[in-house]
Amino acid sequence: MQRSQIVIVVLLVLNLVATCWFGVNQGGVSPKERASLNALPAVFTDAEKARLYNRFQRMFNAGDFEGLYDIFSPVAKAQFSEEKAIKEFSRLKQYYDEVSGGVFQYSEFAGNKGSNNYYNLYFSVKFSDESELDRSGILKITVATDGDSYEVYGIRLN
Repeated sequence: MQRSQIVIVVLLVLNLVATCWFGVNQGGVSPKERASLNALPAVFTDAEKARLYNRFQRMFNAGDFEGLYDIFSPVAKAQFSEEKAIKEFSRLKQYYDEVSGGVFQYSEFAGNKGSNNYYNLYFSVKFSDESELDRSGILKITVATDGDSYEVYGIRLN
């Protein structure tokens, strides 16, 4: 066997050993414990989730798109202009008319950068009978947390 083939075989064996070791030794963390590491922070009480949703619903239905833009964090606002946000929210308002009701459905851990953890909050929503597209949908609000506070990074209405 040539030297390069020996090196390749050794590397493959080491890779297999490492894969098995990491697969067996997950640090003793159960799937439930692993999921809890990415659970929503305590700041997101039921009341806080409802407050965030109600703020969106109230401003969207009133056509207060400047107010909706103000929900976003300074970092999010640096990514798009107020004019663009108003244009997009106006378009959504035209299609969906009004959000007539909604409830928190679930959240998911979306990742982290530096000291910020990102989460997506999903709300089931109903639209008015005047909606041109559908009568129900999903509101996704992306938030970033750092300690006991959070900022809104995105709003998506499907």
